[in-house]
Amino acid sequence: METLEPRILLTNEIISPGGLGFAALLSRQLVMDSTDSLIIELGGTTAGTQYDQVRVGDSAKFDGSLTVKLLGGYDPAIGTTFDVVTSTGSTGAFAQLDVQNLPNGKRLVPVHSPAGLKLVVADPARPAGGSQLRVADAAGVIQISTFFNGTSAAVSLSGVDVNVLGQSIRGNFQFGVGLRADNSPVVTTSASNVSASLGNGIVDLQNGSGSFLFGSFGVAGSASVGLSLLSGLPVTFGGSFKLDLNTSGVTINETINSARLTN
Repeated sequence: METLEPRILLTNEIISPGGLGFAALLSRQLVMDSTDSLIIELGGTTAGTQYDQVRVGDSAKFDGSLTVKLLGGYDPAIGTTFDVVTSTGSTGAFAQLDVQNLPNGKRLVPVHSPAGLKLVVADPARPAGGSQLRVADAAGVIQISTFFNGTSAAVSLSGVDVNVLGQSIRGNFQFGVGLRADNSPVVTTSASNVSASLGNGIVDLQNGSGSFLFGSFGVAGSASVGLSLLSGLPVTFGGSFKLDLNTSGVTINETINSARLTN
């Protein structure tokens, strides 16, 4: 094991346990900034011997980039989970993901919780659109993991953060599955109590509701939200506004058919 305790994270710090199956120990807080990187290597299902793990004895704040590499032709099964960071609490998300694709269309979905960071091997029919998810507790981790591995047909969770390209949207989400007109799979969501902060807290979006799609194209959708500005600014706004989110680069406007699961 590598001990990180003497290290203080500096600008452009690279956090990597070392080689395949190493565990790095840090007894105090882990605080990443926008220039830091976390590199994780996966080669099996045992933490510290077959895949890298960072064990934080305090809280963790995530930022910067996450890189995940598969070694030795490793092909994890759908539903496999990796506890790559353990902590007593966590906040934030990575601004950039560089996660190697798995064979047969499988994807690794980063799931944040107070216990740290878990990677979930998702069913190809459950794309996450390159997003990261933050849930409130261990029960939420189990629920979202069983949805993305295809075990459950739908799941409803409160207080979920969906982070896409560094922008986080928080709300109560109901996740389901569907098919686009070309029969490509999507994850459908209906969202309530949507909130977001823009411009480093200058603009707050609150009390929103809408729907979003997660697919191989990315994430797309919209919500109607209330808007408020940071107090003390010489302008005011009121009323309802529309929050659009689209990371696909093209207009997505189509009917999504519900997909039925069969055993």
